Amino acid sequence: MTTPETNANELEKETETAETEQVSFDQFSFDQRIRSGIAACKFSTPTPVQQAVIPALLNRQDTIALANTGTGKTAAFLLPLLQHLATEEALKRGPVRALILAPTRELALQIQKTCIALGQQTGYRCGAVYGGAGAAPQKKAAAASTIIVATPGRLLDFINQKEIRLGGIDTLIIDEADRMFDLGFLPEIQKILDHVPSKRVTAFFSATMPKPIEHLACTYTKDPKVIDVRTEEAKPDITHELFTVPPHLKKKLLLALMPLLLSDSDDLVHKQKRAEHSPHSKEDGGIIIFANTKETCRELERMLSGKFGEVAALHSDLSQSKRNKMLEKMQTGEARILVATDLVARGIDLDHITHIIQFDTPDSPDKYIHRVGRTARAYRKGTAITLIGEKELMTMLQMEQEIGKSFALRKLGNFNYNEPSGNNKTDSRSDSRRKPGFKRKPQGKPQGKKPNASRSQKPRRKR
Repeated sequence: MTTPETNANELEKETETAETEQVSFDQFSFDQRIRSGIAACKFSTPTPVQQAVIPALLNRQDTIALANTGTGKTAAFLLPLLQHLATEEALKRGPVRALILAPTRELALQIQKTCIALGQQTGYRCGAVYGGAGAAPQKKAAAASTIIVATPGRLLDFINQKEIRLGGIDTLIIDEADRMFDLGFLPEIQKILDHVPSKRVTAFFSATMPKPIEHLACTYTKDPKVIDVRTEEAKPDITHELFTVPPHLKKKLLLALMPLLLSDSDDLVHKQKRAEHSPHSKEDGGIIIFANTKETCRELERMLSGKFGEVAALHSDLSQSKRNKMLEKMQTGEARILVATDLVARGIDLDHITHIIQFDTPDSPDKYIHRVGRTARAYRKGTAITLIGEKELMTMLQMEQEIGKSFALRKLGNFNYNEPSGNNKTDSRSDSRRKPGFKRKPQGKPQGKKPNASRSQKPRRKR
């Protein structure tokens, strides 16, 4: 039933919508040089995150913003930063006044590109510092930049080498903080923050707020303004599943699951829309399998590569160049399956992963979160599967309470969970690796007692 109050509420919503549509960047009174950059980038109407964040940062207020990728948050922090530097009449070629931390090289370069475009008329130099490329040109660029966009690992290397000094920074921005946590960069971030002056403006941007990120943000901000402009449909949706299986049947169960998971991945990719920020153009989803040791990693790679096409692997026995080639196979779609250990997988950025399989059980909640955080990126939905034995079930149920996620117990139909270990062909103790049951014949001359020297002599002639 329609009431006058309902009509009034609908009219109010329509008025608010109309006002939102009429909002422009002119309301922020940016410097004319910055407005030229906005026009050059063809930005016309501020997005919700920009409308909420820009006023707070223009007022030099610490900010914690929860926003999804692809919502315009890069401009939300770059525009107030450029305005601050213009107002302060900061030097255009250093020293460093602003530091922007990003989890990946791709994102760092994207932020740098946007900063250069928006600040074209201001003349402020923006340098990028990231791993996987030559250090010398980056050191030179950083020395002549007022703004630096950096990944934590390479920046910390430069700090330890005294190639970059952060004593003049008055603006710190941490972008995609939750992905920083997923990739295991929190220790590096904390070390970097110890080199940044406490008198500064700090802004955290994140799509989710895990407890370690919440603690970090609250520790390094002062009376922050918290802004949440996320939409429900854009939040990651991860299903957590446990498969209990005897240890000697884990490989056989993995082989049985893979065709089903690859098919599920195809269905998910066709249904979901890719994130706009994705630097990749693959049509197929990917799967990461985590193992606790490099030996298991190699075994799984050999087992899967003959049955499911190209399989990439990352473990400590590989050189950095070989690791880069493995990642390139996943990024280009040449391989859809990656087998990796935790230590080497740290820092992996593959946004098309639809499934995570933990062949070996993680030993801590943090490790579980780090692994699982690599799915539900570009496709927003993902599945995390853990293969466990009966003895590990209680550990995982306790972990379920600690991380606040619900684990579903699953069984694969038509799979014989009672098969004895001797009948399992994928058992590590296969016939081909067992010692032969027969004795090898000795080769060469038999090594018995040496013949008596007196017997070997010729008999004397009788006289």
